[in-house]
Amino acid sequence: MMAARVASAMAPGATRPLYSISVQEMPFGTDFGLFVKHAPPVGTPVAPDNRRAEFRHRLIADHVDGRIADSHDRFFASRLTRAFGNQLLALGRLDQLTREETTDLERLKTTFVGSLATLHFALVHPDVPMAGKPLVERAFRMEESIPRETSSIDRALFHYYFAQLFLRGSHGTRVDRIQARRLLLKSFEELPAPDTPGPCALLLLGVPEGHPANTEPFRERCA
Repeated sequence: MMAARVASAMAPGATRPLYSISVQEMPFGTDFGLFVKHAPPVGTPVAPDNRRAEFRHRLIADHVDGRIADSHDRFFASRLTRAFGNQLLALGRLDQLTREETTDLERLKTTFVGSLATLHFALVHPDVPMAGKPLVERAFRMEESIPRETSSIDRALFHYYFAQLFLRGSHGTRVDRIQARRLLLKSFEELPAPDTPGPCALLLLGVPEGHPANTEPFRERCA
């Protein structure tokens, strides 16, 4: 049903915009942080939303300062703050951030979701100047303090993105296949499922004898 509605609304000649919050079936649109606008033709990939800037600022402050006590609320807040992190990183690539946006982004980078968003951004945009050493140091610190409410997929993605830094040597990071292998093994351990992110890279680096990644379903996927 969702796919049919999306296809109809985004067909040639359609003029009505669609809005979504983290709906994977939706096509690419303009990221406003809290939501994405899908409208033919698509405009800029990211845009500020000043109407919700105060909400973003308070949410990030509450999340960073530990004022969100309930684990379910922390999980929900982490999803929103990660989305805002993605938006701010992308905005910073296109234009200079405001002072408040810069403050929010720097505070967010001290959290796990901020590190996850930053690692992903660094890999997707190797051309954007980023200091590799602080990025790696922050990721090592985050690896030791991943929040309990973090989902298995986010844990796996964190270790996968971190491993890719060492595999690619992105942003001045020294290539280290041993470190990359350790992180990929950790990623697979966090999510030993068909949609785990890094089995192909792991198989290329070599897995221990009897490791589940070296079984037919994963070998077929990576063939």
